[in-house]
Amino acid sequence: MFSVSAKRFQSAVKAPIQLFNLEGVYATSLYKAAVSLKQYDASYKSLEAIKSSLSKDNGKLIKFISNPTLTLVERTAFVKALGTSATAPVSNFLSILAENNRLNLLPTIINDFEKLNLAHNNIVNCKVYSVEALPSKILKRIEKAIQTSKKDIIKPNGKLVLENEIRPEILGGLILEVNDGEKIVDLSIASKVTKLNNVLNESI
Repeated sequence: MFSVSAKRFQSAVKAPIQLFNLEGVYATSLYKAAVSLKQYDASYKSLEAIKSSLSKDNGKLIKFISNPTLTLVERTAFVKALGTSATAPVSNFLSILAENNRLNLLPTIINDFEKLNLAHNNIVNCKVYSVEALPSKILKRIEKAIQTSKKDIIKPNGKLVLENEIRPEILGGLILEVNDGEKIVDLSIASKVTKLNNVLNESI
């Protein structure tokens, strides 16, 4: 568990964004602990290493920690092995999850921590979904449009990371997704077809 003094410093740390689900609350708690103990960057790397470990062997470790019948001894042994080289904030946090039988939330907690990390570093992640890979010229135009948007999506000292992902099911057009669904602009043909079908059904 975190010490009393660490908790006092932790309460003074403000998270860059607010997450409301249970996993988000856990991720925020870890974020504050890592920042207050001045081990943020190292703790983020520890989490990324744990995420990589969990993704191996076709997700067998994820299935293991999702087992509700695991004893406290088994859970404790698992986190000790998983967090061998983790920072103190991450190691302590894993122990708390084990004690509370919440290890099944770990993958989602890490994903939520990654959202906090983007905000912490003023990074805006934008995924551009299209039927086929877009030429760099088009991606640059999209990047410029986002950067000059009146919505103030990117802070003055922020950074935009643009990713182009192939989604044949959208049929055509584009879908822009900012920070894992924080903002979505759906310009896909599939969306327009759905809207047309809805209008037709309402008219009948």
